[in-house]
Amino acid sequence: MEANKETEAELRRLLKEQSKTLAESEVLEAKREKEEQKDLNEALKVRMREVEKLERVRLESQMKCERERAAREMDQMKAHFEAEDAKKDAESAAARKAAALDKKAEESECGIEAAK
Repeated sequence: MEANKETEAELRRLLKEQSKTLAESEVLEAKREKEEQKDLNEALKVRMREVEKLERVRLESQMKCERERAAREMDQMKAHFEAEDAKKDAESAAARKAAALDKKAEESECGIEAAK
């Protein structure tokens, strides 16, 4: 009976130790999970900064392409309107020249009639 009591006391001591070890293990596991979550959050922050940087570079490149395209379109429009203006100037110069020739012809006719 004495041996049973000793065995029972030893079992209780072992159960108490196991319970204590289990509690410590749970505390350590909770700390480890917190650390893992903290590490994951830090990694996520770093990754988000990288993604933001990549997106910023992509947007800057896109804006550069858009500016270049707009500049090309403006140059094309400018060349078109300059060509239109040159065409109108040539037409008006030709009309002025024709009017001057008509006026000269009229003056010559008037001079011929006056000479008769």
